[in-house]
Amino acid sequence: MARPGDSFALILILIIIGYFLVRRWLPFTFTEWLTQSKQEQGEMAGEVPKLLKENGYELISGKQKIPMTIELDDQSYESRLYIDYIVKKENDWYLVFVERLRKPLKRYGPGLRDMFLSYYLLYQPAGILYVTKDQHIHVIEFDISVQAFRKDSKQYWFYLIFFLLGLIFSWWSR
Repeated sequence: MARPGDSFALILILIIIGYFLVRRWLPFTFTEWLTQSKQEQGEMAGEVPKLLKENGYELISGKQKIPMTIELDDQSYESRLYIDYIVKKENDWYLVFVERLRKPLKRYGPGLRDMFLSYYLLYQPAGILYVTKDQHIHVIEFDISVQAFRKDSKQYWFYLIFFLLGLIFSWWSR
């Protein structure tokens, strides 16, 4: 007699057995991928501050994690933002992000906006530095025109003018 969850356990066991049978043909295993990405991050971790120093930036802070709570209707959601480094050059300070394999830089307007605008609005730095694996520093700057919420008063004049024109036309047509 089958119990609830038996089919899930059976499918999970079949997937694990299938992985062990097929893994010799895979280009790399999951653990190799994890260690490779950690090694790359470790290598970059020592090189990035040195690269920033060579380009005239002074390291202010290392990794930052900014926790936040988001409320939607009556539901609360937890999230966080991550910053790799905070640096300073002369009187301006910058947020630094290091290239990740899982999160490549999207080199078009909406991609850059989605990736960095929240950080820019939160900290309002002089710019955002993006360091690639090949040791290039890209400077990302936002130029946002300030929009004020205002009532459009021209709209009312438009209605008043046509009302008066309608009155004049009705008197003239009699």
